[in-house]
Amino acid sequence: MPTFISKEGKWFPAKERFVDVKAEPGKEVYEGPDRAAAFDLKQQGVEYLGNDFRLDTEVIVRAKQMGFKDITEYLQAYGYDKKKADLAFEAKMALVNSHKNPEAKPAGKFVGGGFDATGNGRDALGGFGDVPSVEDMVSKKK
Repeated sequence: MPTFISKEGKWFPAKERFVDVKAEPGKEVYEGPDRAAAFDLKQQGVEYLGNDFRLDTEVIVRAKQMGFKDITEYLQAYGYDKKKADLAFEAKMALVNSHKNPEAKPAGKFVGGGFDATGNGRDALGGFGDVPSVEDMVSKKK
């Protein structure tokens, strides 16, 4: 799945590090733009996805509706700082996705309950205790 990072409405491929044990010696490690994202961009024949948010008609119309003369005045009113945005973008671009598996979490515990009217001698309604095991059900039938 492609991973992109936004800079003022333009989406660029994130960085990735990938180890391919099947690759020829010396080329096992890939470090660079996200391969899936770069493939998407190449298919579309573009450098990035999206557009600069300052050119977005919805943002421009919203700024006009709120009484601002232009998008710059609108951004100043909301405290947008280009330097901070650029630093945040650079910090996100410095992160490298290494595709490590997430840590395993304990399985959820299901509780019994509901409605059983199968007529097999275990008709039940409600009872939100533990789910009975198959062995318990078989031993009750005997």
